[in-house]
Amino acid sequence: MRRSRIGIRGRQKKINITIVLLFLFILPIMAIIIGSKITEWWVIPTINTDEMLKSPEETIFRENGETEESTQEKQGDVDQGAEGKGLGEEVINLNPMSIYMIQVASISDNKNIGSLVENLNNHNLPHFTYKSNGAYKVYTFASTKRENIENKVDRVREIYKDAYIGQMHIPQKQVHYLNNENKGTKEIIEDMNSLLELLEQYSDSLYSLDNGEAKLDEYREILGRHQKLLSEMLEKVDKTNLPKDFASADDVKKMIEYQERNTAESLKIIEKNQELYKLQSCFSDNLFRTVEVIKK
Repeated sequence: MRRSRIGIRGRQKKINITIVLLFLFILPIMAIIIGSKITEWWVIPTINTDEMLKSPEETIFRENGETEESTQEKQGDVDQGAEGKGLGEEVINLNPMSIYMIQVASISDNKNIGSLVENLNNHNLPHFTYKSNGAYKVYTFASTKRENIENKVDRVREIYKDAYIGQMHIPQKQVHYLNNENKGTKEIIEDMNSLLELLEQYSDSLYSLDNGEAKLDEYREILGRHQKLLSEMLEKVDKTNLPKDFASADDVKKMIEYQERNTAESLKIIEKNQELYKLQSCFSDNLFRTVEVIKK
């Protein structure tokens, strides 16, 4: 009987020790873990972490999820496809476009965009927002050449340590049209190619200006040519029945409207001798307004 009592007391002692350990160590640790998860779910803004975790070299925005190889194959198809046009059909190539930009955030709604933009302005950094795949992507510098962006990314990372370089590539595209039904299409596509060339010149001049290697007069001259081109395009597009495999006339007119505002605003910035980063914002918006048309 005495041995039984000793055995019971021993087991009870072990149970008591286990309970003490549970309350002193295990439960507090579990509380911390649960608390951190609740904070993560309800307090921290939802960020598109799939892209944020990629290195700059891996972060590539492509239309329809194309790979580098499939984009090159598509380029080859464009070069060879003009021979296969139908009776009465004409084909014209729309030139490719590449954009490099620094992304500072990707958020699921637009509630926090205002504070991000304010912070960028406070640091004299350009800004623009682009909605893609259900997320609002907030960018700062943009260019048609990667080296221009590489020279800016360290400066941006002083404020946004997770900032990285993103890329968007839109391959050359064939536009098929019928002479009797789509009159004026050739002229519009030629103007779009002229616009793409102008954007290249904008990019070179703007970053040379930012580095002190160019003068404002050069940039002002490009703005003047841009305004002239937009005016001519607007006059033509109202008389053109664009084919189905290209953007609609309304899409083109919307692009023209926004770019006219941006060029006018850029001229005001120059005249008032305001900060150059504001020119960057107008230029970046022009890039993405163009993307919205040529990606159709």
